[in-house]
Amino acid sequence: MARPGGTWALIDPGSTNGTTINGTADPIGRDVAVPLNDGDRIYLGAWTVIILQKGWSR
Repeated sequence: MARPGGTWALIDPGSTNGTTINGTADPIGRDVAVPLNDGDRIYLGAWTVIILQKGWSR
């Protein structure tokens, strides 16, 4: 993940199992910055899901 200009973006450097956002069928392209928003779900491979929530902390 990167934060260019104060906003978050996801960049997949070429993972083996692919990375998708919000359940789309097509993985994001290699080295393509995809802007992220509050509530987005990042799927890493088949089993890992990361949910972005603004202002949440442990």
